Parts: sequence; C-alpha cells; structure tokens
Amino acid sequence: MDLPDTALASIAAPTPEALWRLRGELLVRGVPADAAVWPVLDAFHSFLRRLAASTAARGYSERASKLDIAALGGIALEELATASDGRELASRLIGSALSESLAVAATRQHVHAWQSDLEGLLDEVSWTLFGMLWRWAENRQPSLAVEQRRALLDRLIEPARSAEVEPTARVTLLVRLFQILVLDAVVETTVPAAT
Repeated sequence: MDLPDTALASIAAPTPEALWRLRGELLVRGVPADAAVWPVLDAFHSFLRRLAASTAARGYSERASKLDIAALGGIALEELATASDGRELASRLIGSALSESLAVAATRQHVHAWQSDLEGLLDEVSWTLFGMLWRWAENRQPSLAVEQRRALLDRLIEPARSAEVEPTARVTLLVRLFQILVLDAVVETTVPAAT
C-alpha cells in the first residue's frame, strides 16, 4: 500500500477534520484494530478538538470583557442624559461604574479560567505523549539504556510542560510530536516491510 494522500495532508495541516478523513482512509485500507496508529490518532484528535473548543471559549470571554467595558461608556451616556442634577449624575455614575467594573472583573475571571484549563490540557497531553514516545523509542531504539531514554524524553517534553514557555510554542511542540508519531505509525501500517 502507498502512503495515503490523506495521511500527508493530515500531517501537513492537522485538524480534527483531516484526522477524520485519515481514519476513514485507514479503515477502508483494512488497517487492523490493534495497529499502533489508532491510539495516536485518538489522542491527537482529542487534543485538537479540545484545543479548538478552548480557543473559542477564550475568544468569547475576551469579547465579553470588551463588551462589558464598552457597556460602561453606554451607561455613562445614559446617566448623563437622564440625571436631573450634578449630584444625581455623580451618584448614578459611581453606581454604574462600580457595577460594570465588577462585570468586567468577572468576565476577566473567565479568561483566567481558560488559561487554567489550557494549562491542564497541555499537561494532560504531555503526559499522554510521554508514554507514547516512550513506547515509540523502545521500538525504534531498543538498545538505548532506559535512563538515557528517560533523560532524552524529559528534555523533549519539558518545554511543553513549562509555564514559562508561551502557550503557542507549547501547543506547536505537542502538535509536532503528534505529527511525528502519526506519520511513523501510518508508514508502519501502510508501507510493506522490505524483503
């Protein structure tokens, strides 16, 4: 069997939809249920779906925060238009500003919650990938001492686990590691061994 074009497309531009197409292609080709590609595809698809949902949630929280800030200006204009004197205006503006400031702060907490959720996702995926990479390295380099394997994998995964590394760089590293594992598993599954 040749390496399917869908495999190359899903490696080059991994999306949940591309992985769906790759899964379908591999099923049609009769890849056995116990092939190494399946758990890698499952974990990669789950990561990409959860990442997309998390990113969308962050965008909504950011927009809600901006809308709350904009609402503060609208309320101030309304108070200016309806207040009967300066004292009433000041009282209304203070009350409105306090109320809307609390709404903005509450919305910002949703952004912080997103960041915590992303940290959890990155940690969980790092955990899963470490195990997959361990088994991959065992198969590819069985003579490598386990202490050396661990040291190499620790160095490889550490940036994805570090809160000091930008989330975008961490996500990129995890995606690249999945791409390597998927490509290797697809090649192993679809390309006949040399005789």
